[in-house]
Amino acid sequence: ANQLGEAFEAIGQYGNAAQAWSVAVKNAQTPTAADLLVVANAWEKAGNIDAMGRAAQEASTLEPSNAAAHHTLAKAFDGSGNTEWAIRHARKSWELDPEKPDVVILLGGLYESRGERRTARELYRDALRRHPSDARLYAAFERVGGTRRR
Repeated sequence: ANQLGEAFEAIGQYGNAAQAWSVAVKNAQTPTAADLLVVANAWEKAGNIDAMGRAAQEASTLEPSNAAAHHTLAKAFDGSGNTEWAIRHARKSWELDPEKPDVVILLGGLYESRGERRTARELYRDALRRHPSDARLYAAFERVGGTRRR
């Protein structure tokens, strides 16, 4: 099933890849959170946000301290329009692993979408202290009214 999933992924059939990997995970004696995240990411590429969310939820339940699982779950909640839960899981991911600028960009964007520009700006400012050379963070910071120090 894993090889079939890889073959489907190679030709861009992400939905079929996700289904094949789901079979492999279900038949595994003890699937890991990493296994479930492979499935979730394939579902994301296939555009199936509900299936992505289910796999990410299972991964975060299996490993509650897995930052990637919470990030993927946040993206799924965001994709389904549930901003509150997306923020909760993005914040959890950022707390667990503040070395991932992609997470803070998602989280800041979620705050921006709710009109909370000040909260987003403070978040971006904190992230820039950790990642001073990330151009995406600077662009986001400036978008919400932050100014670069000269």
